[in-house]
Parts: sequence; structure tokens; C-alpha cells
Amino acid sequence: MTAALPCRAALITVDDDGPADFNNIQAAIDYANHRDTVVVKPGLYSGHGNRDIDFQGKAITLRSRDGPRTSVIDCASGSEWEWHRAVAFVGAEGRDSVLDGFTIVNGQVIGCGAYPGGGAILCVDSSPTIRNCRVSANRAAAICAAPDSFGGGISCLGGSPLIANCVISGNSAVNGGGGIWCAGGAPVVINCTITGNAGYGINCSSDSNPAISNCILWDNQPGQMRVYKRGFEVAFSDVEGGWPGRGNIDADPCFAVDGFWDVDPLPQPRDVWAEGDYHLKSQAGRRDLSSRNWIIDDMTSPCIDAGNPMNPLGHEPFPSGGLINMGAYGGTAEASKSWFAEPPCEIIVAGDINGDCSVDLLDFAILAMHWLDDNSGRPTVQITAPEDGDRLMVGGIPPRTQILAVASDRDGQIVRVEFLVDGHEIGADTDGADAWSYEWRDYSLGIHTLTARAWDNHGLSATSRQVQVEVWMPWPPPP
Repeated sequence: MTAALPCRAALITVDDDGPADFNNIQAAIDYANHRDTVVVKPGLYSGHGNRDIDFQGKAITLRSRDGPRTSVIDCASGSEWEWHRAVAFVGAEGRDSVLDGFTIVNGQVIGCGAYPGGGAILCVDSSPTIRNCRVSANRAAAICAAPDSFGGGISCLGGSPLIANCVISGNSAVNGGGGIWCAGGAPVVINCTITGNAGYGINCSSDSNPAISNCILWDNQPGQMRVYKRGFEVAFSDVEGGWPGRGNIDADPCFAVDGFWDVDPLPQPRDVWAEGDYHLKSQAGRRDLSSRNWIIDDMTSPCIDAGNPMNPLGHEPFPSGGLINMGAYGGTAEASKSWFAEPPCEIIVAGDINGDCSVDLLDFAILAMHWLDDNSGRPTVQITAPEDGDRLMVGGIPPRTQILAVASDRDGQIVRVEFLVDGHEIGADTDGADAWSYEWRDYSLGIHTLTARAWDNHGLSATSRQVQVEVWMPWPPPP
């Protein structure tokens, strides 16, 4: 007898002008199955198959091979009346649907489209992971009688997308949310640089519940954020003009090069965006965008070592100060180095956690802060009803049962709890005001496995222990 082996995830390649499995992105996604990875080689991707990309509800990873500087999705059409965006998540995608490492430019949507908003990326009742992307010079225009043009860069209508380590710059929207627009959703925005957008950096409706941390919001017009709901979390972020919340600051982030709006005289006068370099200046060393070398500045950004002290450093180079940086490069190998008012150490001293060339109480404080930490930083979640072994009698048409869960996060807050039956997500709760719950409907007879998956405001998740229940119907059925 031969045991059945699970199918292995495939690696699918895309190259616009060289040998690969496919020459356009959409064709590769059409071919892919759940858990596959589509790797895009360096190039400029435009035209049919490389814009208006649809994940089709698949739990796949679409990533560039060498990062956003070399893999560009250009949505331009050459016509003011033709509109295209880069990616639309409209198939109830979850966190396992990943967009990673692209520059997205020249997306354009109009207010009378089927899905208004989201010049570069649109999420409708979906919760994908969007990371390490550069979203620049996209727009949500208004050229029809009843415009509804929100989200020049990213538009979130429901769901809880995770947006991490992204630069969102120089986008525009007529009705608001030049950078990010959210309505009825709970986006998690962490370690992003949001700058130079026209129509606010982030604009969210009153039924939204965004969670923003370790971000830089600077030089957006007419303001950094417009959010109609009070009490949403903004923490450890640099917000021009100030914003209430733990660890927030209001100080010039000292970008290497500021982006700016200019005027393009041809074919007709209109503003165009000149992209900047948003690495943070440092007297200890900053990664140079053009040469890829480390260079020394004459000032140090206040956003260095200013992120959430409970967040892991990730790949930040030594000396890192023992604390994560704010902005898109925080937690990455391109994070600017920490400055201690003297030249950086040339050697690593045992016990010198923050990299200031001495072993002292500052190192001990960092050690004590993280003593016996669960380094995963993950939340906890448990299903409380129904209980393991319960028998659920079908007594209604359609049958329905409320699934309840408790969830907590030691160093942040829960922003979403997903409910799964037999491994398939049936719905999610992004509010939790009356406990985390979801109504399970139209279930079939037999034994089913229930699990819950909680997400925190740092983009980390945890899955509950399984609960098995039996759905049965008495015979004869009740009148």
C-alpha cells in the first residue's frame, strides 16, 4: 500500500523579456495553486497581464526576486479616459495572499468605476499582506457626474489588510485618502512611510478601525490623517502636527531626499511627483539609494530607535540601539544606524546590546525589558463556545450557531479574529465590541473542526486549539 503524499508548493517564475515560466504576472497567477509562490524577475511590467492583476482568492505569494527597485509595475495607459490599477484583492483573500517587493506607479481609477478608489491597490472585504512595496504617483480621479474617488494609493473597503514596510508617496485622490483610504475595515499599517500624498496621508470613515504603529506621516496635504472615529490606535509614529498616542512624536524625520510635486509642461500643465529617498539620515551611517553604500550624514533622524520598544529588531544592522526604527526601513537590513554622539564601534563588544561601545545600565534596561519574552510577540486566542465535543442539533432553517472566542495581545491589541470550519475561513470579526464572534450558518450534518485565528496590530497571528463538534438532526425531525 502506498501512502498519499501532500502536493508540494510550486515556484513559478515570470520574466517580461527572458526565459521563465510566464512572460506576464496574471498568467502565472492563473496557473498557480494555493501555497505556490510566483517570483517576478527584474523588469518594467506594463500592459495587459501586468496590471489589473487579480489574485482570484488564492493563498499565494507574489514577490519580486530582487526587491522594489528593480521590479516595477507601471499601470500607465497613455489615456486620461482609460484607467488601470496594479492589483485588486476582491476574492476574500486572507493574510496568506501576499504582495511583496514591487514599485507601483501610474495607476489611475475614476469615481464611476465598478470599484471606485485604489489607484494602485484595491482591497474589498479582503485581508491580504502587502509588504515591502513602493506605491507612488497613483491617483483616484473624478471625471464623472457623481465622483466617489477615494484612495489614490491603497483603498480598503472592509477587511483587515496588513500593510508593512511600504513607502506610500506622491499619490492623490479627489475625495480623500491620497495615500490610504479605508471604509468599514481595520487595516493594520506598520513601519510605513506615508509622505507627499494629496488628499491626506490616511483617510478613514467612521466605521473603520485602523491600527497604525512605527510609521512616519509627513508632508501630506491638507493633513496627515483624517479619521472620523475616536479611539483608534496610532502609536510610536512620527506625525507632522502631532497626534495623541503612546510614543508618538512630531519632528522632522530627516529623509535623505524629500520627494516633491513639480509641474510637467507637456503635453499640458499638471502636477507630477518627483520621488525622494526616505532612508533616515544618520551620523552613524545611512544606506545610500544610488550607490548602495553606507554614507555618513551631518545629522541624525529622531525616528531612529523611536519605534515600539516591544517590537523585534528584525534585520537592523549593528549598531541598532536595541530599538526598532520608525518608517519603511525599520526592522530591515536597510535601517539607518544608531548614533551615540561619537563614532560607531569598530568591533562588537560582548554584552553591548545597543552598540554604544560600552556595557552598562542601558544594555541591562533593554535586557530586562525583554527578559523571558515570547519573542514571537504573537497574540493568544481560544474558542469558548461551542465547546470541544458538543453536539449541535439542527433546529432552525437555516441552521445557525454563534461561535465565540476570547483573544488578547500582551504588547498591542487584537484587530481581527477569523473563524474557520474544517480549515476554511467562514468569516471574521474586526470589532470585538461584544466579544469576538461570528454566526456559523448553513452547516452540514457530521463532525466538524472549528478554529479561530487572531491578528494583532503588529501583523502577527495565532491560531486556537481545535474544537470538534458534531452536527446532528433527530429523526423524525422536530415540527
